[in-house]
Amino acid sequence: MPRVRRASALLLVVIVASLSACGGGDAKQPTAPEPTAPEPTAPKAPDRLSSIVDSVRLAWNMPAMGAAIVTRDSGMTAVAVAGTRRVTGGAPVSPDDLWQLGSNTKAVTALLAAVAVSQDRIRWTTTLAQAFPELADVRAEYREVTLRDLLSHQAGFRRDASPAAIGSGTTAVAQRVSLASWAVRQPPAVARGTFSYSNLGYVVAGAMLERAFDTSFEAAVETQLYAPLGLTGAGWGPQAGAGSTTHPIAHRRMDGSWVVLDGFASPPAYDHPAGGVHMSLAS
Repeated sequence: MPRVRRASALLLVVIVASLSACGGGDAKQPTAPEPTAPEPTAPKAPDRLSSIVDSVRLAWNMPAMGAAIVTRDSGMTAVAVAGTRRVTGGAPVSPDDLWQLGSNTKAVTALLAAVAVSQDRIRWTTTLAQAFPELADVRAEYREVTLRDLLSHQAGFRRDASPAAIGSGTTAVAQRVSLASWAVRQPPAVARGTFSYSNLGYVVAGAMLERAFDTSFEAAVETQLYAPLGLTGAGWGPQAGAGSTTHPIAHRRMDGSWVVLDGFASPPAYDHPAGGVHMSLAS
């Protein structure tokens, strides 16, 4: 079997790389509708920043890369991008392109949790039993697991759930509850309080926040975070459909080369609290 290494779609204040997202899931072939909301226009990059971005991209052999300069007083003052939307060449990346955040979406989930706590909708110490009183057969190891434990990867849950764990639910909200019910019946990967990276833990945290806001995770993010910030250039799932050249495409590093992942759906909808937001650099 070829050795496969995934790289994250890295979106920080400084750098964004058009790589594969680390939120989970394999390459899919979905049809991804283009966002209809107007997106903010990125400010022009100074030549110096453009040169730095391209030199770093070339040094690390990345298909595409972007960077932004953000200050406390002036906000975003410059954006620069380099490379092509596909490693095979073709259309160059644009400052207004959408980039897949992958597991950096977890920062969005944590921020939503902080908003919920600030509004007294939930506490950092709220336990799984308090959030899901209907759950039966909760293992003793998970009875005192809190929202804080889930968000800090210290609940003891395994990294990912089995696809069969979503049950018969037809909506992402129902599937997340099924995943929570499944998770609390599985043997711990580590003892509570021990760090162990877990996408599953963030999905369960997302389900807790859905109870707190009495709406879907996606709707809560859009109304509690995006709307107050005036953020319009964001969406869920793949930012470009199979065969598209309208936005940067996810890639996977395989045997020393970048391989295009057309229509990469990272992750499935129920996994959105763990990864799946795409966003423009300006946003």
